[in-house]
Amino acid sequence: MRKTMFLLVVVGAFIVSSAMGAGAEWKSDKKFLKMFSGPEGGSWYPLGSGIMSLVETNIKGVSTSNGPGGGVGNCKAVQRGETDLGWTYSHTCYDGYNGRPPFTKGLGKIRYLASLYPGVFQVAVVRTDDDGGTWRNLPQEPTEERVKHLIEKVGWGN
Repeated sequence: MRKTMFLLVVVGAFIVSSAMGAGAEWKSDKKFLKMFSGPEGGSWYPLGSGIMSLVETNIKGVSTSNGPGGGVGNCKAVQRGETDLGWTYSHTCYDGYNGRPPFTKGLGKIRYLASLYPGVFQVAVVRTDDDGGTWRNLPQEPTEERVKHLIEKVGWGN
């Protein structure tokens, strides 16, 4: 819990200092800042709520909200202008910006602000006779595509 609160304070301070100079008022006509984070039962939602609470507390003249969402959907929502901020992974943002799967076209309006914690990805690799099930032989595609390839290669897909 201490680490989470520390993280929220640091991220909130970063957002506040990025948005305006110390002690200044909000200089935008925008009076409401909306974030989509994650599902209400997940870890992103309470962190997103905490960040938006810090922003609202420390920036005069701005109100905030945090709504449920998900990594890919949040990128698309920012692109469509449905939300100002969206919580996602760095590789998901990269794939969205560049139009790589699972996105069908580039999302030119999105930007990546910060990595808030390490998103460790773990995969168990099974060695096969033809060495096709090892990580080094997987295609250089987004992580989800690599896992789909691995599952297919070792015969777990059906």
